[in-house]
Formats: sequence, C-alpha cells, structure tokens
Amino acid sequence: MLRTMSPVPIEDEVFDPSKEMPSFGPEWDHALRMGIDTAMLLENARRTPAERIQSLVAHNRFVWRVHQQTHAAELAGIGP
Repeated sequence: MLRTMSPVPIEDEVFDPSKEMPSFGPEWDHALRMGIDTAMLLENARRTPAERIQSLVAHNRFVWRVHQQTHAAELAGIGP
C-alpha cells in the first residue's frame, strides 16, 4: 500500500488503518488516514534507549562518510 507524507487525505476505499496498523487513539488513526507512515515511530518505540542511540550513531557515521566523499569529490573537481 502506498503511503505518502502529503497532508491531503488518501482517497482509497481499500485503505483501512485499523486493519493495517494498531490504533493508539483518535489522533493516531487520523494520522494514518492522512497518509502518515508511522512504521518508523513504532520501530523506535520497540527499541531500548541504548538501541535508539546506537542506531542514531550509525546513521550519523553514514551521513558523515557520504559528506566526506562528496566534499572530496568537489575538491577534486569531479562532483556537483
């Protein structure tokens, strides 16, 4: 099922958030109806604080490596 971050509600009669995702109240259900993908929120809620920090550190290291490679390519005149 296609999910979008659009503030416009998804007009899809097949989409029923209560069948695809758990309900945590009316605000949560409304977010689902608006097309907000809550899978990452649920995944982070299942992790311990230490696991969330480890994931964040890994993500930051990845972004830093990409930044370094992009910057090195720009200095060498081969990047954007």
